[in-house]
Amino acid sequence: ISGKISRSIGIISKSSFYLSRKSLFKLYYSLVYPYLYYGNIVWGSTYESNLARLIVLQKTVIRIITKSSFDAHTAPIFYYFNLLNLSNIYKLQAGIFMFSVHNKVLAAMFQSMFHQNSHVHSYLTRQANHYKIPYCRTNIMKFSIAYQGPKFWNSLPPTLKANSSLKTFKAKLKRHLITL
Repeated sequence: ISGKISRSIGIISKSSFYLSRKSLFKLYYSLVYPYLYYGNIVWGSTYESNLARLIVLQKTVIRIITKSSFDAHTAPIFYYFNLLNLSNIYKLQAGIFMFSVHNKVLAAMFQSMFHQNSHVHSYLTRQANHYKIPYCRTNIMKFSIAYQGPKFWNSLPPTLKANSSLKTFKAKLKRHLITL
């Protein structure tokens, strides 16, 4: 993935002298973002060292598009332009997946992977509506959506989880992730 993104960054870098920022962002969303987004729910939760090259490449292309210095801090840039960094792209996809689980939109195979605490025990607790986080003996299991999904969903504020449509949930979650 990093090789393909590097080639796309070269194209964006060479065209940055001739194109406007709006056009450069369109190139970013057509040449770079699909590689960061597609399948991120599978490979996005791993050791930070495995993702380091992709994180550096994403920051590089954002600096090129905004014509920032090569050592500029990128957090304000991501915030100003309402962009998601690589870890927030993973959180967005995990949130959308868990929203689909919560609203019973996914196949039965996925529905059976997740159980709320109220289904595990019958007494009322403050976290009865939270999803049960499975016990994980290995880090590989901790990187799976079966562990990361409920963990992320339980950390979201209740007002965000109470949305009725996927479109509004996705927009509010994106706004929430950008402000973190």
